[in-house]
Amino acid sequence: MTSYTSGNPTQNRTTPQSIGFLLLDNFTLISLASAVEPLRMANQLSGRELYRWHTLTVDGGQVWASDGLQITPDAAMHSAPPMDTVIVCGGVGIQRTVTREHVTWLQAQARQSRRLGAVCTGSPVVVWGTGTPRREFLYVDDCADACVHLMKTYSGETHVNVGSGEDVTILELTQTVMDVLGYRGAIEHDLSKPDGTPRKLMDVSKLAGLGWRATTQLPQGIAGAYEAYKAGQYREAVLA
Repeated sequence: MTSYTSGNPTQNRTTPQSIGFLLLDNFTLISLASAVEPLRMANQLSGRELYRWHTLTVDGGQVWASDGLQITPDAAMHSAPPMDTVIVCGGVGIQRTVTREHVTWLQAQARQSRRLGAVCTGSPVVVWGTGTPRREFLYVDDCADACVHLMKTYSGETHVNVGSGEDVTILELTQTVMDVLGYRGAIEHDLSKPDGTPRKLMDVSKLAGLGWRATTQLPQGIAGAYEAYKAGQYREAVLA
C-alpha cells in the first residue's frame, strides 16, 4: 500500500480509523474480504472499534464482482463519509474499468493527505519502447535561477543553453519516479511504440563558464514536484 502520511494511525486515537473501499467493476471479491477480515478481527480481539469501513462506487450504484455477484455499496465516492484511507479494489481488466472520474477523485483524496492503497489492481507501469533513449531534465527552480543569473551576468548576442548537463534513460526515469512515490509495481515495455530520438542532451559548458550549474538532482526535483502536486499547487491542462 502506498502511504502519504507517517506514523501509527491508530496510536492515541479516540475515534476509529475510517477506511473506504472503492469497488471497480469486475473487482475480485476475495480481495475485499481479505482486506476487511483483519480489520474485523482487530475490532473483535481489542473489544472496541478500532476500524470502520465503507464500500464505495463511482455513483453509489451496484457493481459486479468477478464471480458474478452484484454488490450494493454503502455510498457513492463523492458522498463518502470522512475517511483516513482509501483502498481501490480491482480485478481482471482494470485498465478498462478505471475512468477519468475515478482518477480525479483519487487525486483529490491524495491532496487531502488521505492514504491511498490498492488490492488486486496489478497495474504495471507501461514504458514506451525499450526505455533506452536518454533525456535531460531540469528542475523548474533551477531554470528560474539560471535565467536570473544570465540576466545579471550575460549580455552577449548568442544563445546560452540552460540545462542540467546530465541525462538518464527513460527506464531510469521511470524507476526514479516509482521510488519517489513508493510504488512497487512491475514495469512493462510496449514495444509497439517508438523509442524516439536516442539522446537529447544540451551542451551547458557556456553556462558553466558563466558560473552557474544546476543544483537539484532528479530524485529531489521529482519529489518536490510530487509534494507540490499533493498540495494542489498546479493547474490542470486543458485540451482544446
